[in-house]
Amino acid sequence: MVTASLVAGAVLQGASAAPYIESDGTSGISTGYRMKGTSRLEVEFAMVDVSDTSAWNECRIFGTDNTAYESTLQTCLFATYTAANDNKYFRVRAKTSASSSRPTKYKSGVDTDRHTVVFDLPNAKMVFMTGGVTNDYGYADGGTDRTVDAGVSFAGQEATMPLSLFGRWDNAQATKFQNGTQSSDGVNALCAKARIYGVKIYEGGELVRDFVPCLKDGVACFKDLVNGGFIVGENAAAFTAGGDVPTYADDGYVSTAANADGGKLYFDTGYKATAKTAVSFDCALMVNTNLAGSIWRLFQGSTGSESVFDFNLNGNHGLRYQAFNGYKNDFTTAFKATLYDDKDVRRTFYLDNRGQAAVVTSGHTNQLATFSQTSTAVNSSSIKFASNSGGGSDFAAIKIYGCKIWEDGALKRDFTPYVNNGTPGLRDSITGAFIAASRGSGDSTSALAYGGAIVEDAYLESNGTTGLNTGCRLKGISRLEVDFNLTEAGQKTRRIFGSDTQESTLMTWLGTDGSGYWRMVAKANSVEKGRYPPSTPTACDAIRHTAIMSFDSNDGGTYNYLFVTASTTNTMTGEFTDVSNIAASMPLALFARYGDSAGTTFHAYTAAKARVYSVRIYEADALVHEFIPYGRGGVAGLYDTVTGDIVSNGSSFTFGGRGQDGGKLKAYVSPQHAAMVSVGKTVALTAYAPGASSYRWLMDGKPVSGGADGTLSVEWARGGTRTEEGNRHAYQAIGIFDIGGATVESEPSAAETVTSILQPFVLIMR
Repeated sequence: MVTASLVAGAVLQGASAAPYIESDGTSGISTGYRMKGTSRLEVEFAMVDVSDTSAWNECRIFGTDNTAYESTLQTCLFATYTAANDNKYFRVRAKTSASSSRPTKYKSGVDTDRHTVVFDLPNAKMVFMTGGVTNDYGYADGGTDRTVDAGVSFAGQEATMPLSLFGRWDNAQATKFQNGTQSSDGVNALCAKARIYGVKIYEGGELVRDFVPCLKDGVACFKDLVNGGFIVGENAAAFTAGGDVPTYADDGYVSTAANADGGKLYFDTGYKATAKTAVSFDCALMVNTNLAGSIWRLFQGSTGSESVFDFNLNGNHGLRYQAFNGYKNDFTTAFKATLYDDKDVRRTFYLDNRGQAAVVTSGHTNQLATFSQTSTAVNSSSIKFASNSGGGSDFAAIKIYGCKIWEDGALKRDFTPYVNNGTPGLRDSITGAFIAASRGSGDSTSALAYGGAIVEDAYLESNGTTGLNTGCRLKGISRLEVDFNLTEAGQKTRRIFGSDTQESTLMTWLGTDGSGYWRMVAKANSVEKGRYPPSTPTACDAIRHTAIMSFDSNDGGTYNYLFVTASTTNTMTGEFTDVSNIAASMPLALFARYGDSAGTTFHAYTAAKARVYSVRIYEADALVHEFIPYGRGGVAGLYDTVTGDIVSNGSSFTFGGRGQDGGKLKAYVSPQHAAMVSVGKTVALTAYAPGASSYRWLMDGKPVSGGADGTLSVEWARGGTRTEEGNRHAYQAIGIFDIGGATVESEPSAAETVTSILQPFVLIMR
């Protein structure tokens, strides 16, 4: 059965809201999928340009039938024009290397209606549908049979080329589409000006690809709802999105896009290549640019005359590989495919010093080279990505999705994009090491960009219109830590936390003054006790900081005011009389200062556009409140991991990111304080993990059903740990995250115990 979403017909003129991707007829998109004898393909499409011209021939909607490139299993659909009878028609074609189906055509002419074509290879059928109705189209001899020729079987077949959309391949590497140029077989096969609404592929009845139109970082492309990946056109600029097209986040990446403006950013892995080293580099160019006269380095493991370990885009737009044993294996010929207009096309470049190099696009290996390894030297310089060294001009403006390093077949490094305490970079999941971008010689301005579904610390962001009341009053024994950053630098008279004019007892505040400089002030009973910075003003910025204020006098009366940026700590120390017996009259405010002494209004002009990552309050070194960003059920605010309370204040705040400090994914269960449940009753446990899409639960370390929405209804249960009150069981929650289309689980929460009260024992004597 063709799914309802594919057969709901509507003409283009009807201004359907259905999402689609439209091609201008100059490029194609690779699905990365090779058709098999078990495949069932469903494509919903509509032509855009059906003008009469004798040069209009074989406008390809999908597939390749050029035997020079696809000799095994051909499945294609195109619109064609025959000058002999002044007729236009659609033609579907399926062939194997051993035999072919009889070509069929749709006699009613080429139009702009929405159609669905189905290739059911296991059953050797091709179906053409419009508005859910199977059209009566037949062979040139007028027949109506829509099956392929008798005896044709696709069993055991698999295409050598990935299935193409909007165009036909023009080379055997599946990197170039034919666009109106005469090919070797004499057929003028144009890319089609068409719209595609969806592509579904089944194997043995199981959906294995479900490509839907979407926007990714403003680029029109398709997302596979089955495996979460994206497919982008050979020339991304040739495609536009229309209808109610959804926007999806890209997979997590870090970007050296600043390099396009002269920046010099690169990653030094610290790993030195040997004769048995292999590397894979998952990346995409950030710009369509003329590379003439320049080299953009993807990665390299040496410099100068050492043994070379190198992939780069050279000045003639080709991909150059230089093998480990010096400059003897220059595979410019093997990797000569042009890379014009290549922005956002994601590829994996693979180099194994034991004798193989390859380029993979959309899961399909479209370029391959082999060589004989002779050198056994070890590079003295470590492997670097996006450059070959700290100097020179060969820095590539690229998105980096990940990179791996193997040694003699064993995976040694697995770097993935990561935001570490506000700094984007790459994290090795094997060693846990984090590497930030390095700047090349003479570069002091470039900053690494990042985006997509990257693992980033969760944050609560304010739009700069109001504040948030934490409900917590600081004391003279408190230590306050606020992890934050402004989202707009240069703001004046903005408040990150605290209140001054309305706080007469114990005042603590951090913000910017009327000139846009940082100010952090502490007062007790209106007497100033400390200030940051002590003298020279420091201009505010949008970098992540941690502000710390400590009133705890356990250190002998020294009170610290710290301003921490990454690994740099600026400290201002003040000594004054003990304030341990003082408590603030106002609860701590975030994002703005209070406008009244009751703490019910905020001064809007002091409201900061900022993000808060965490707020911690200690009393005599004991953690009494820990606020982390909260986003669930349309509510955005702060979650207190100590008390389980939620602080919120309407739509002025948004939740972003996931995890907690350093990107750690952790779940919490609201404390129930010796929760008890009797027979026939239930008690609710509530879990929260910042940014989790669902939850699963453990009871005494074993999975239990229910609670996917974060609330688990716990019933009376036997077993567990026997106590005087009853049977005690430990419950833990695990948050489930969707990161880059992959399912990732958080650390289990701390255990929360629920006691099943013992049933009364009654002895009846007769």
